[in-house]
Order: sequence, then C-alpha cells, then structure tokens
Amino acid sequence: FYTKNVLLNEGIRAWMAPQDQPHENFEFPEEVLPRGNAL
Repeated sequence: FYTKNVLLNEGIRAWMAPQDQPHENFEFPEEVLPRGNAL
C-alpha cells in the first residue's frame, strides 16, 4: 500500500509538473504590476 501510494504521488507530480512549468517561467512585465508592489 505504501509503495502504491508513493508511485501515485510521483505520477501526480510528474503529471502536474508540465502544467506548473509555464506559470513558474512566466514573468509579468513591470508595466502590468502596480507601482506599490514593485518594491
């Protein structure tokens, strides 16, 4: 059961990774951010 759980978690992580990648590499242009948050 434990091994099955680990494999399931690894599978989910491997499936989620490609979906999270664009968000991690995406950077907002400074013009989009409010000046107050530019600190």
